[in-house]
Amino acid sequence: MISPRRHSLQSSAIPAGYPSSKSNAETDGIVAGEGPHKKEAGTRESRELLILFEQVNAVYRTNHSVVAAHVLVACLLYVGLQGHANPTLIGIWAAGMALVVVAYLWVGYQFRRAAPSPEECPLWAKRRIALGFAAGIAWGFAGAALFPANDIAGQALLTMVLVGFGTGSLTSSVSYLPANYALVIPMLVPFIIRSGWSGTREGIILAVLLVIFLGFIINGGRNINRVLINALRTRFENIDLIAALTQEKTAAEEARQQAESANRQKSQFLASASHDLRQPLHALGLFAAALEEKIRYPEVRSIVRNISDSIAALETLFNELLDVSKLDAGVILPTWTSFPLQSLLNRIIADYGPAAKEKGLQLIIRPTRVILYSDPILIERILRNLVSNSIRYTVKGKILLGIRHEGNNKRIEVWDTGIGIPQDQHERVFEEFYQLTNPERDRTKGLGLGLAIVRRLTLLLGHPLSLDSAPDKGSVFRVSVPIGQMDQLSEPSVTEIANHDENLTGKHIVFIDDERAVREGMETLLAQWGCHVSTAGSLEECLRVLNASPAKPDLILADYRLREGNTGAEAIRQLQSIYGTEIPGALITGDTAPDRIQEAQASGYYLLHKPVVPRRLRVFINSVLKKDSYRKK
Repeated sequence: MISPRRHSLQSSAIPAGYPSSKSNAETDGIVAGEGPHKKEAGTRESRELLILFEQVNAVYRTNHSVVAAHVLVACLLYVGLQGHANPTLIGIWAAGMALVVVAYLWVGYQFRRAAPSPEECPLWAKRRIALGFAAGIAWGFAGAALFPANDIAGQALLTMVLVGFGTGSLTSSVSYLPANYALVIPMLVPFIIRSGWSGTREGIILAVLLVIFLGFIINGGRNINRVLINALRTRFENIDLIAALTQEKTAAEEARQQAESANRQKSQFLASASHDLRQPLHALGLFAAALEEKIRYPEVRSIVRNISDSIAALETLFNELLDVSKLDAGVILPTWTSFPLQSLLNRIIADYGPAAKEKGLQLIIRPTRVILYSDPILIERILRNLVSNSIRYTVKGKILLGIRHEGNNKRIEVWDTGIGIPQDQHERVFEEFYQLTNPERDRTKGLGLGLAIVRRLTLLLGHPLSLDSAPDKGSVFRVSVPIGQMDQLSEPSVTEIANHDENLTGKHIVFIDDERAVREGMETLLAQWGCHVSTAGSLEECLRVLNASPAKPDLILADYRLREGNTGAEAIRQLQSIYGTEIPGALITGDTAPDRIQEAQASGYYLLHKPVVPRRLRVFINSVLKKDSYRKK
């Protein structure tokens, strides 16, 4: 197919309103017309004329290759048919081919010399049709007059030549269909008739096959040409749009406002969907975890465990979808800091080592003392997705995570010995929902969002991402991250404190959420862990509950969005003020609206996103209480 991007406008005599390609007006601006009747940009007639101009230019650009093909193949056929066909007819055909070649050269030369304008292009289109028809007649004469009736080798040679030229027409003249038809039809039809007229079974079969092939060429050419025409039409419509936007500033401003409105509506939808969908899923996870700990019958525990696994899978898929949405909506904002990479790698090998071992793989992570400057949470998410992806697509061998020096950066590399990725798929694997080996959409093979999230996160952070891979050769993903400073290390986050499980018996935890099902689920779960739990739907209700309990809370958990416009951050601050001490507090939210996320982060409290996996919640509570205990020493 002829690419429309390679055939830009070349003549200065383009209809009014359309600039030449030499002016780069498609990107640099378009000169306004001199009134709607003198220069009306982008009329349908001028656009169709420009499309024809592009088609004719494209088909004439193939002139040299077409002539070379005619000469080469004609010479080979002339030699090949010696002794297989009538010498006199071969001579007549060769003379005719010579005239056709001369005509191609002469008309091509005249076209280049004339550099015709779009208005002159219909004449040159007719000349190209005439050339194609002359060539088709010459080749059709060979197929009919030089057909060796009882010579299979000669027939095979003719068949190969004509089928080859028919296929070649899809690249040489398909940009202008009339020229393509003028060549292909007279070239193949005489050979089809002659083959069928032979009366032999082989000849009839050959004729039928050639009819099918001719239909394929005609239909395929039409489809390719339609794509080309649509691309050209879209291109000129875009030029019209640019001109209209340049001339009408008010229209541009209105379009901008509409885009901003659509973006706001998208953010509002994401926020509502996130909160409303995460609430019941969060409660369901809490109830399932509590139920699993209460069941003593093995067969029933197995059923509950399957329910928990399904909830966990749903949470994972749901979180990935929302992560993509949050990244697109600009909700996630990096928190830049210097941090030690090794603590992050330790968590990765602890979490993914068992999965790799279960598949018989080696997960090797090289120890390092490097300090990086980035967002440690987002970097960890990037590396987790890359390691998880490597484990999923590696059948045997190993996964290696190592560090290389690169100027002022450190290049984190994830190597695997997996199935590899073809070169033409290197960009597609970073698209949403695209998976190389999961056409059946098996949920156990993931959702196809891991690498899409990696791409978005690296773009958000400004960290270069690259991929080297080939089928059956494995893959290597590389992410370049700036080097941090030892003296700028931030205080370790709660996830970097020891995560070993501690006894929570007797710990007084306050939980505030306006959803009754969520409160009941959290109370049931925390009570099973031995905690003393005080739950409430609002701050006022919480104060009444706590008046009846002399024990000071050890931890306050609150949903960020409460009734009547109140927030969990306000509730935590007021409780801390009442008790006169800095009780650890954490916000739990299902919102993805940028302003709400920013407000929650600005509060200074820990932030958890619904649905909270019970196991992670317990690790979080242990970490916070341990950190608070450490600070008091």
